[in-house]
Order: sequence, then structure tokens, then C-alpha cells
Amino acid sequence: MQWFSIVLLAAVMCLSAMARAEMVKMDGVIALSVTGEDWALRLPAEDWSLAQEQAKPDGTGVFYYLVSNNRSLNFSVFLDKTEACNSAESCRDHFWKSPHPDYKAAKDVTHFTRNGFAVTTFRIERIMNMPATQTNVSAHAYRDGYWIDVGLSKVGGTTPPVAPLLEFLDTLRIQ
Repeated sequence: MQWFSIVLLAAVMCLSAMARAEMVKMDGVIALSVTGEDWALRLPAEDWSLAQEQAKPDGTGVFYYLVSNNRSLNFSVFLDKTEACNSAESCRDHFWKSPHPDYKAAKDVTHFTRNGFAVTTFRIERIMNMPATQTNVSAHAYRDGYWIDVGLSKVGGTTPPVAPLLEFLDTLRIQ
């Protein structure tokens, strides 16, 4: 019976370790990853603060949400093991086939590639059914079976320019 308890405890510890995400901040860089992978999404640390981190219970994905108070910029990323897509473009297309309900009324939608990401830019004029103008960049990449789904947004009384969001996208590295 003691042998079974030890094996069960070891299995639970392994599974809980698999479900953990990793956020490392070093030398002016934040590295976001899924435990066990040898790559991470890297971004300049600057003034980013972690607002939320959530791992899937089965260890196949993680969500990070960071905010920059100085720039009033929101950054989110899903690192998600998937069979739904197998390239940056196919991941973007899959995302755009059934977007978040707020995105269905998106305006000024453009699709292109930039910095290794398949990108969609758009703006919305209502957020959670409240009037507000939000500029969005939805950027997608694919690596080793993982869909890397980046979201950048900025809210304003008037339409915030997309250029600062795209400039930040250019700083991201998958290494």
C-alpha cells in the first residue's frame, strides 16, 4: 500500500509540474513559455506587469495577460498545443473564422504578415456592450505543435493608432 501511495504522489507531482507555465524575467527580457518546451516567446521587459497567468490542467497550454500602464497597452498570449492549425496563416484563419463576439462588428480589418506572425489589425467600437474605441492587433505563429496567439490592444476616446502596437509586435521573438 505504501508503494502505491508513493507512485500516486509522484504521478500527481509530475502532472502538476506539466501544467505550470514559466515566466522568466532576466537581462531586460521577459520569456513566456510552457513548461518542458525548449523555446519561449520573448519580449522587452520594460514596464510590463503580469495581470493573469493560467495554465490548462492537462499541461497543453498557458495564457498570459500583461499590462503596460505607461503606454496604456494590453498584451495577451495563448501558447496552446493544437491540431487546429499548422502554420501562422492557418492559425490566424482558424481564429478569424469564429472570433470573439465583440470582434464580429470589427472595422478596418486588414490581414498581412509581419515579424514571422500572421497578423490581423482591426478596431471595435463597443467593448462588452459599452461604447469605447479599441485598436487591436491579433498575431499568430506556430511552433512545435503550439499555436502562439498574441493579442495587443489599446482603448481610447478616439481610435488609438495601430503603429505603436505593430512596433511592439516587431520586438517579439520566438526562441
